Amino acid sequence: MEPLTLCPGAQYTFAASARQANTLADCSVQYTIVDGTGAKNNILSVDPQTTWLRKDAFFTAGEGSAGAEVEVWITARCDGYGGFVVSDDEGWMRVEVQGVSVVRDV
Repeated sequence: MEPLTLCPGAQYTFAASARQANTLADCSVQYTIVDGTGAKNNILSVDPQTTWLRKDAFFTAGEGSAGAEVEVWITARCDGYGGFVVSDDEGWMRVEVQGVSVVRDV
């Protein structure tokens, strides 16, 4: 993944869509902005449904040169039914993410 170059102090809108194969998989998706110093800013957490769920969040790019270049980390996990991992024979333990965007607010 290539880093994004952002304007320090500027406001941005982050958006993404996610879905999970089956709600019994109890999946979640975490979107995190990581700057050049390694500092992490958790932008958005989503508990996807079986249909595409689009969510957005707002953030301000870090001040100074260290905050200008960032990466977007997407972490998905499925805890399984009641915390018990279910057999993945049906492909239940799956999360899909699409349409990730970062747009500067004017």
